[in-house]
Amino acid sequence: MRKLLKYAKRYCVQLLLVILLCIFSVCLTVFGTSYLRDLTNYINEAANGAGLNLGTVAQLCGTLIGMYVGAAILHFLQSYLLTGITQGISKKLRQDLANKTNRLPISYFDTHKTGDTLSRITNDIDTVAQSLQSAVNATASAVVQIILLFFVLFFSKLQMKFNSFFSLSFSFFFIISVDKNFQKYF
Repeated sequence: MRKLLKYAKRYCVQLLLVILLCIFSVCLTVFGTSYLRDLTNYINEAANGAGLNLGTVAQLCGTLIGMYVGAAILHFLQSYLLTGITQGISKKLRQDLANKTNRLPISYFDTHKTGDTLSRITNDIDTVAQSLQSAVNATASAVVQIILLFFVLFFSKLQMKFNSFFSLSFSFFFIISVDKNFQKYF
């Protein structure tokens, strides 16, 4: 892990930008749901006889569409930057492994198949690159989304707070128990 962080050190600014884009993307998505709630409440009140103002509905719909399109654009930029970072890290890993392979004595290749060695190197670096991209993206999005959802949940109804708290607690303990039982297989 430390060696991988050493490779990622030169991408600190881009990683910070990826995290910021992730935060803004998740913010737009989470707060878009509150606009969706406002729109639904307004239409529901209008159906109960308060009268429907199409200008207000259009304004709420426009804001909602703008938020979701903005979130999608930010998520695209985040994924694009993260792909560039992971490809740069994997390129540096490949260069370092190629240099190390070139320093190996010829006798090593007498006892090991060259294709097997190159296949291992290539597959391992591809696995690291794919894991790095998915892990950073998923972890950053999940952490920010959980924090923002708890923030939004704090301002919602009391019954929703208790339901969410108990279902998340149950899910957490269920995942831990499943992880303990199946971890030995991986």
